[in-house]
Amino acid sequence: MERVLKQGSLTVAAGTAGRVYFAPPDATRRWKLLSVNEIPRAASAANATNYATRALFKGASTALNTAVTTESTGLTQGTPVNATLTAVGTDLEITQAAPMSYRVTHTGSGVAVDVEVQAEFEEQRV
Repeated sequence: MERVLKQGSLTVAAGTAGRVYFAPPDATRRWKLLSVNEIPRAASAANATNYATRALFKGASTALNTAVTTESTGLTQGTPVNATLTAVGTDLEITQAAPMSYRVTHTGSGVAVDVEVQAEFEEQRV
């Protein structure tokens, strides 16, 4: 089966939220999510009140990992962070109708979260 690497970028200002979506190019394809890396394009220091929560979803609300924050651990520019997937089985199957999204919610104030997201998928036979 063919592997597919997709990239997207996201900048989320303090007090806002944003998502970047990944989906197969047409409704006849299905991908299995293998891995997700986030690569910070700017540093973001750890802060107990001005932090960002980062999470992966399938569709509108199926969590694919345990959300992580910059509350106690910051992000270092250029240093990849591998997301630990907690979902299994069909929850990892991504379609146009149920795309994968990487979501950042930034509380408080402080610097924007600026990341490139790399997601690796395996194309599934339908």
